[in-house]
Amino acid sequence: MTGLRSPVIPSTEARCAAPVPSRCAILSRGRILEGLLRAARRAIWRRAALEAGVAGLLAAIALALAAAIGAGLSLRGDLAAQALGAAIGATGLALAIQAARAAHRRARTLRDVAVEIAQGVGPLAAGLDAGDRRLRHEIIGALDLREGRGRVGSPRLRDRYVEEVEARIEQRGVGPARAVRPMRWRGLVFAAVVLMAAAAGLGRTDAFMTGWPLLWARTDGRPPPPPEPVWSSLTLGLTYPEHTSRPPRTIPNPSGALRVPAGTRVDIQLLPRVAAREGTVVVAYDPTELSNAPPVERVAIEPDADGSWRASFTARGAGSWTVVLVDDGAEHRSAALPVEIEPDRAPELEVSPPPAGEHVVGDDARVTVRWHARDDFGLAGVELVYQLPDGSTHRLPRQQPAGAPRSWRDHTDWDIASIPIDARSEVLYWLEAIDNDPGLGLDPLPDPPGKRTRSATLRLSVEDEQAEHAENIASLRELRDAAVDVLAERMLSTAFSDTAAATTATRAGMARALHLHVEELLARMAATVDALSLDALTQDGDAEALAGIHRRLLAEHKAEGKLQAELAPGTEFAEPAMAAAVLLRMRPVDARIQTAFEDEIIRLDDLVDGMLIEQLEALAARLEATQRKLVELLEALKAGDESVRSQIEQLEQRRREDLRKLSEIRAQLREEMGEEFMNVDAFEILERMAADEELQAMLQRGEIDRALERARGELDEVSRMRDEVQQQAGEGGAANPLSEAERQRIALLRELGRLQDEEGSLRASTSELQRQWREQVAGREAGADRAQAAGEKAKALREQLEAINDARLGRDARRGLDDARAALDRLEQLAEREDAKALDLAEAADAAQDGIERALSGAERREAEGKALERAQARAEALRERLGGALPSPGEVLPETSRQQFDELEQRQNGLRKRASELLSGPLGDLLPPAGRAGMRRADGGMNRSERALDRTVPRDAIGGQSQAWQGIQEAIDSLRQGSPPPPAGASGDASTEADRDRSLRDELMDAMREDAPPGFVDPVRRYYEELLR
Repeated sequence: MTGLRSPVIPSTEARCAAPVPSRCAILSRGRILEGLLRAARRAIWRRAALEAGVAGLLAAIALALAAAIGAGLSLRGDLAAQALGAAIGATGLALAIQAARAAHRRARTLRDVAVEIAQGVGPLAAGLDAGDRRLRHEIIGALDLREGRGRVGSPRLRDRYVEEVEARIEQRGVGPARAVRPMRWRGLVFAAVVLMAAAAGLGRTDAFMTGWPLLWARTDGRPPPPPEPVWSSLTLGLTYPEHTSRPPRTIPNPSGALRVPAGTRVDIQLLPRVAAREGTVVVAYDPTELSNAPPVERVAIEPDADGSWRASFTARGAGSWTVVLVDDGAEHRSAALPVEIEPDRAPELEVSPPPAGEHVVGDDARVTVRWHARDDFGLAGVELVYQLPDGSTHRLPRQQPAGAPRSWRDHTDWDIASIPIDARSEVLYWLEAIDNDPGLGLDPLPDPPGKRTRSATLRLSVEDEQAEHAENIASLRELRDAAVDVLAERMLSTAFSDTAAATTATRAGMARALHLHVEELLARMAATVDALSLDALTQDGDAEALAGIHRRLLAEHKAEGKLQAELAPGTEFAEPAMAAAVLLRMRPVDARIQTAFEDEIIRLDDLVDGMLIEQLEALAARLEATQRKLVELLEALKAGDESVRSQIEQLEQRRREDLRKLSEIRAQLREEMGEEFMNVDAFEILERMAADEELQAMLQRGEIDRALERARGELDEVSRMRDEVQQQAGEGGAANPLSEAERQRIALLRELGRLQDEEGSLRASTSELQRQWREQVAGREAGADRAQAAGEKAKALREQLEAINDARLGRDARRGLDDARAALDRLEQLAEREDAKALDLAEAADAAQDGIERALSGAERREAEGKALERAQARAEALRERLGGALPSPGEVLPETSRQQFDELEQRQNGLRKRASELLSGPLGDLLPPAGRAGMRRADGGMNRSERALDRTVPRDAIGGQSQAWQGIQEAIDSLRQGSPPPPAGASGDASTEADRDRSLRDELMDAMREDAPPGFVDPVRRYYEELLR
């Protein structure tokens, strides 16, 4: 304001005036100017007050946000409200003082207001044009002249100047709003926007959401302090449910929540602070639904002799428990102590999908489904469920683990023979894992006991090869019968006889019908050839033989077809003579066709009989193998292995199905060949086995020895029956003797069967010694340190096996690796038991060792997987020796008579090995295919292993070697069965032994059939000839 000067009035009178005017010299005009300035001063004060109010409001909002956050963090809404009020008051006072001081400084006098206008910060400065912008300076000049400041000029001129300024103020409509500085809205709006953004961000925080209601209500949100404990000492005893396998636990002076499984019994022992007359424990459960709150439980607290008070309750759900003590004066209640329930979720189940080649299986296959189940507290079993196309579901027997493991890795063997024969197409299957939850909580289980988890649904296609083969045999029989009908029709037809009484048109129609019937028969025969070619159970020669029959009949049919082309429809009416001549030319062709049909019918009949006999032989071999496996499982059951009961039941079902199929084949053979082939004594065992349903009943009654004895007897009878079937099938009558190669093949099969039987008997005797030894050492404890060390080593070995990439292993190797993992998992679970048995640990280590050996046999030793398996094998062998060494040897615990049996068994094993070696190196061994010779070499290795183990009195290793030898002999037998048998003696190409017999009688019968039979004798003669051809 130092740059502002009052204007000087140019008047000569100014020089005559006094330098300082007196008060009486002040002009009386200028009231408009004074009114403007006073109004502008009031506007300055109002705007200062409004700015201070808006700023105070924004400050109050910011302080409220800060107070809400503080209340949310401290839960002290009352203190935050007090602090907020004080802060708002102080801030408002400060803003009011600041605004008053600023307004006073700007509008203390009218000249200060004029100076404010002259500074040009108000709308007046921007509202005037460039020529009149001096008005803001002229206002202060007019005020100075009116009040007598500056040099005084002519009064009239001063008045005139003031009047001009006032006139211009009125002309421009200058008011206080335009004269003074406006409010500072930009800063206030910016501050409001920032404050709104902060409020939007802070309003979503938990601290604000918690603190704002507390601040608004001016309340203290902290939880009330717990009451003083009613006891001086508190001890809780926890007895966990049996299915958790946890030992009891004692908690002195607990604090915080009590977290236990449902069904845990809580024993309370406390020393009260006050003398109490009675007490109660109140257990309140949290409601699962608003309308369904569990009832409150009240348990009385009873005083004890030592001055303590005792109570007990069972925690069945989440909630709280409170101790209430009552004396003569008042009631003392403790704080509510929370109870939390450990979750017992449904088990988890992972099923390994089958390999790509195992989605389609045969009707006699066994499917191995591998899985891994886990649970919070323990597993009770796993079931395989399959669904048939009609929607019905069936369950295999439940697999139960040893104990209640939390992690269980195993597999399920599914015998496809358990599926009903009429439903073997495509089945859906899944597995269900059941835990050991007894349902001790508040919520009942949907299907007690235990909770179930269902795996993903898998699909399996079952090819019923037996049914397909049976349909092909039935089709072949129908072809043979149709061929007989065609032959009989031609033999009785008069179409090609020139002496027939029928007309030429009738004979031509009959000839065309005969030709059409042969054509239909050949079409059906071609379809049957294709079906036999795709039949896996049919010998290659059968389809070739039927194709040869079709080829020969088709050649004769084409020859007749050429003549049929000359006998076009209508020719018999247009040219009867030519038609009759063509019919006469067809007579020798018809004779050749009849002769061909006679020969081929015999070949078809031989083919049907041969296929039926082959099917009978295959079923007999399968029944023998099933019976052998049944005896083996019964021996294992007798030795104490209870896990084979489900397999025994499946084998029983398969045996019943085999007996049913054998009965059907016998009925067909009886119809085809009469009773000469069927030896009633040989098949009497089948009828007894079909009627015998006592095996499962004996096992349920515990009569294992009796069941095993009966099964062994039935095995011997089935073996004799099979030998007689093979012998009868090989004889084939005097006209079809066995060739020397066939006789050698049968002799080799019989010798291999005897070797296998004796090896099985040797294994049964060794298993009995193993059972005696197991009974002697079954009760020995492993010891806590040894069991813990074994569990740690098993865990490390299992982790090493899980790190191996099994995708680079073969199918059998992967299965061995999975079995080894499952055995190590089972060993870990056994080691965790307090009463771990040394025998159980050793047998689990044996199973792991066997699985690793099978995996190593299918791996490439130079690859990383093979090297890893070799290292794992060394560790498994060390673990096996460590655990097995803790057990006494059989020589230390068995009596002298049992020890002598080891020497006898060793001698028997040595003799069997020599016989097998001589058989392999002799002339009969040359008949074995390469797979059979490999099987015999494997059997020799097993016998050598068994002999060495018997010498060391180790029945466990001896049984492994004997099983290997038995399986190797079985592979040799299977290789002989799967190979094509040598041709019978005298067989050559398409010729049939029956077709080469003397035809004199047949020729005479054919001549008689060509003659007209007497009335009433046509059908009987036809049936007689059909039976003769059969």
